[in-house]
Amino acid sequence: MNSILTEELFCEFLVRSWSKTQMHRFDVSRSRIQGNSLDEGFFEVNSLEESFRSYTWNSADYSANKINLERFQVELRRSLDEGDVSKTRELFLDIYMWGGVKWTKKGGAENRSGAWLRECFENETLVAKIQISVQHLVSGQNLTRFNGQDLIMNSGFTKVASLASSSSHPLIIFDGRVGAALGHLVSLAMDEGNYSDLAASLLFPWGGARTKSVFRNPSNKKIKFPSLFAGKHKHKHYNHAKAVHNSSRIVNHAAKKLLISPRQIEAALFMWGYDVSDAPCGE
Repeated sequence: MNSILTEELFCEFLVRSWSKTQMHRFDVSRSRIQGNSLDEGFFEVNSLEESFRSYTWNSADYSANKINLERFQVELRRSLDEGDVSKTRELFLDIYMWGGVKWTKKGGAENRSGAWLRECFENETLVAKIQISVQHLVSGQNLTRFNGQDLIMNSGFTKVASLASSSSHPLIIFDGRVGAALGHLVSLAMDEGNYSDLAASLLFPWGGARTKSVFRNPSNKKIKFPSLFAGKHKHKHYNHAKAVHNSSRIVNHAAKKLLISPRQIEAALFMWGYDVSDAPCGE
């Protein structure tokens, strides 16, 4: 028996899970997602590839969203290379809008993303801050700079960083759904291999859903996965940045083995993590 689930072993599990997993199934009757069962009452898949093929966002499938993301990516990288602060700000807001992420609070006041964007735009550091964010997220070094003031990381900025990253060192979009999916899959891998412990880098944080009836906490009696939104303000940004680094490294490795794009695995995780109410109990 292997006593510890390592990153390498989990990566192998992800590769196998692309073609076959135990069924993942949840009720969609009180959710915002469309069912794919015969009666359309459940979302059910038997592999990550099936989850990927069920991807939908903004009422569009993967191919349609891929066109938008590739356009954002080309334009954002160009604006960063050219040091065009105004265009970079425009694309920042467009990406947030595509992702359904707000930069204001109720009433119109700026949230942290909105304030950070304004501050960086006004002092003309926006281009440099995005570029250095990507560098740190890829290398895993100096992640303490993600403290909510110097650098930010949240469900909106992870999209900006992902689209600003290079094709040779891509960063995935890590939000609450992707975190929930990875935690759920870690639990399945633990059960399958009868592991007694796991690498700390596999304790992926998850984020709760806006719909209260949707369950996204993959924790069980054996494993406590952290909440993406728990803790002090600066720790949330740091923990989220660390999750982007760890998840991107693992997903990229799995994608290379599968000869597919990391974005395809990301899309599969995004759908899988909508609800993880069937997560192992860990007994």
